[in-house]
Amino acid sequence: MGLSQMIESESRPYRIEIEKMMAYEDVSAPMPVEIMPSKVKIRNNLEKRLKIWFDQQGYALGSDLEFEHAVEHKIVELQPLVVQEVGLDLLNNSIPEWYFEQGRLRFRINFSGFRPFFIETPLSETEAFKANFDKISYSDVLVIFNDDDEFVINHIEVYEPSGGRTYTYERAPEEIIKQASFSISFSRADY
Repeated sequence: MGLSQMIESESRPYRIEIEKMMAYEDVSAPMPVEIMPSKVKIRNNLEKRLKIWFDQQGYALGSDLEFEHAVEHKIVELQPLVVQEVGLDLLNNSIPEWYFEQGRLRFRINFSGFRPFFIETPLSETEAFKANFDKISYSDVLVIFNDDDEFVINHIEVYEPSGGRTYTYERAPEEIIKQASFSISFSRADY
């Protein structure tokens, strides 16, 4: 039996046969393919950055209490940066899907691992948006990671090149997002 991965979506599960995909794309893998959940990537990246910070400044901290306070502060400082970095990497390596909601004149755009977001378009621009969806570019992306293990887009600029139009999505401020917490154990004795 080949290597496979289940990916859950709101509407249906997808089963990806990784070996079949690699054979179809004529790609060989000298090493096993590892699919790591985003939460694990974020936690690992945070731990690596804490280790670098500790190697540069951690020895200079005084008591254990000062050290713990400094580590907590550093985690608070680094977490949004790491979430943004991992989120952008996932977004840039995903193929988006769209669904047009006729009654609301808006596109629901889905990236794997992200909560969907919506772009409203005037009726006169919807056909061009649909026809050129594969040419659309994304910029000024701001993301957070919620406790449902998915990224949430706070802000994104969507550029549709045929009409030269930029659409903006802003997450509603009243929408409450419970951000994920990462259990990181970092003690001075470990290093």
